[in-house]
Amino acid sequence: MKKVIFGLLVLAISLGVVEAVPFQTIGMLRTPDAYILPHKAAEAQFTSYVRNTHVPTGDSEFEYIPIGMINVGILNRAELGFFYGDEVYFFNVKVKVIEETVSVPQVSVGVDNILSPVREDAAKIIPGEDFYDHPDNSFYERNSPYIVFSKQSVLRGFFGIPAISTILNAGWGQNRFKGQVPRSKRLNGLFVSVEFAPVKNLAVLGEYDGHELNMGVKYTYRNFSAKLGFQAIEDLFKDYATGENKRIAMSISYLFDKYADARRRPSLPVEGGLPGQQATGVEQVVTPQQSGVQSSADQILEELRKIREFREQAQKVLDELRLELLELEREASGQ
Repeated sequence: MKKVIFGLLVLAISLGVVEAVPFQTIGMLRTPDAYILPHKAAEAQFTSYVRNTHVPTGDSEFEYIPIGMINVGILNRAELGFFYGDEVYFFNVKVKVIEETVSVPQVSVGVDNILSPVREDAAKIIPGEDFYDHPDNSFYERNSPYIVFSKQSVLRGFFGIPAISTILNAGWGQNRFKGQVPRSKRLNGLFVSVEFAPVKNLAVLGEYDGHELNMGVKYTYRNFSAKLGFQAIEDLFKDYATGENKRIAMSISYLFDKYADARRRPSLPVEGGLPGQQATGVEQVVTPQQSGVQSSADQILEELRKIREFREQAQKVLDELRLELLELEREASGQ
């Protein structure tokens, strides 16, 4: 009951009094992955975002911006998200096209920033136009389509280092995924991200979002998840004259999955182990040894179930034969 009350509180805060920035999306940090929430599951998130930007006068300004978002799973096929704040609001939608198997990655398509008040190609907004002075206007460009591929795997251990569960995502998108500086223009909307899980419930995240390099860490406990992220880490190596631009965010999310009956990420029997999850979508690292033991135990339980069913059928046949023999004995006695 306490867990439900706390989750509802987080949801109420997220929808009622917070604002949003483009730091968090349906996936890693700022890039999407191909996985979706299961049907009848929802996730509410609250993020504290600090933006340090240089204004035209050369001074440095710190802005604190709270973020609110909620995502819901639809029919184990699609995921819908809503964001609000930082003077903008928008929807995100993602649809699964191909489900992941041992040899095939999961593939999804989506559109970010639906109904965003910032028009496409924000870099060309003219002075005096709405959002011209917004430091993150290019991240809010409306109707930003993309396609993304995701694959789970386990990196083999060596020199005493244990195997590490990983998830690799790569995709291509338009509008908010396309940077405007020469380096970003060469990649033309390509983005990539990776998640390493060295220990249970703890993951290290890294990505290139089409504009910048971001990194972070994620810790998951039951239905709660916490992330700490650093955006545009390459700016840390720039001097003052280039315009330093620091962004840090910390988020807490809660997954409502009481009525869900599927996983967000498919559970795959890959060689050497499996990045496993609980049945309703909370990511949880399973070591290769645990995965093998669980697979063997499942096989034994399945064999025992089949043996029990066979025994019950055999017992039913024996009972019917016994009744027929008794009937024959009564008929013989009557004669």
